Amino acid sequence: MSLDNINKKVNITKYGGTATTLGQKVKAASIPVALASDSDTLAVSITQGTPVNEYAENSAVTSSVSEVVVTYTVPVGKTFYIQGFSGSGTATARFRLRVGGTVVGVVRTSTAQRSNDAHYDWGAITAGAGIVVDVLGFHEQGTDQSLESNIFGYII
Repeated sequence: MSLDNINKKVNITKYGGTATTLGQKVKAASIPVALASDSDTLAVSITQGTPVNEYAENSAVTSSVSEVVVTYTVPVGKTFYIQGFSGSGTATARFRLRVGGTVVGVVRTSTAQRSNDAHYDWGAITAGAGIVVDVLGFHEQGTDQSLESNIFGYII
């Protein structure tokens, strides 16, 4: 090894030709680091936000008519991460989850299974501030029926 390599000066205030500054950065402006395989355990804390579990019952859903069972309006300045919804009642029914009036999920119940739910563990459905999230219930029993539903997730 030559003395030129030992005494070579390195400018650590630049990375990739760009000046670096102190403080937290977005991913694209960050310097990559590697943790040694024998490093101590790295503590991680994940904040999920404020839980939401909106429940309601419509005790007089008319036969062959889609009616709102439960509704939730996302608060100003928040995003709602919908993790699932459920439906149950006194009749075989279909429950449709809507975000801003668009159907994004459906569950059905039967005589053998009077309740059913959908979970979006693989990736929550999002709704922005002011958006109405609701569940429509529908049955064909011939007489009014009682249907109930939950919408659950969290807001940040």
